[in-house]
Amino acid sequence: NQTVTGFTATGLVNGETESVLTNVTASGTGKNAGSYSSKATGSDNNYNLTFVDGSLDIAKANATVIANSNHTVVYNGKDQT
Repeated sequence: NQTVTGFTATGLVNGETESVLTNVTASGTGKNAGSYSSKATGSDNNYNLTFVDGSLDIAKANATVIANSNHTVVYNGKDQT
């Protein structure tokens, strides 16, 4: 599984950073290639919070498949595998 955690916040005042939002969490999890939602939840005594979903995008991995080429068969007039 792949996971994403964390968030960013805008509109904080007096030089505050996301670290003051101690009751807010954000995470998302995915296993296969594709897009998954990352959701933030929580509350704060000093801010009215609005949450916007993020995303976790997992790209397909590259794989190379090579057929065996070291197989020799002597034809005998019948189907062979």
